Amino acid sequence: MLRGQEGKESTGDHSCYNGVDYNSAQRVAGPSFPLARDINDASAGYPDMFGGPHSGVVLFALCDGSVRNIRRSIDAINLGRLANRQDGQVITAEY
Repeated sequence: MLRGQEGKESTGDHSCYNGVDYNSAQRVAGPSFPLARDINDASAGYPDMFGGPHSGVVLFALCDGSVRNIRRSIDAINLGRLANRQDGQVITAEY
């Protein structure tokens, strides 16, 4: 999401419960889809990259109800492992 585009459905930044579309819930992560470097990152994969306005981290809401900071510097392999709940792979880096 680009600064100034917050909440706009055309950028996929809206509630998945507002009835507009499902695209706010279709983010992907891993080697081909790293975390956005900052709020203005419009590189390949945008707008399907995870990101946000927080310096150095991206906030993730997990299935157990917790919210965790994931460092933007996490390597793409471990990011992909975190994003895939069924792969059975071990996370080998701090995040």
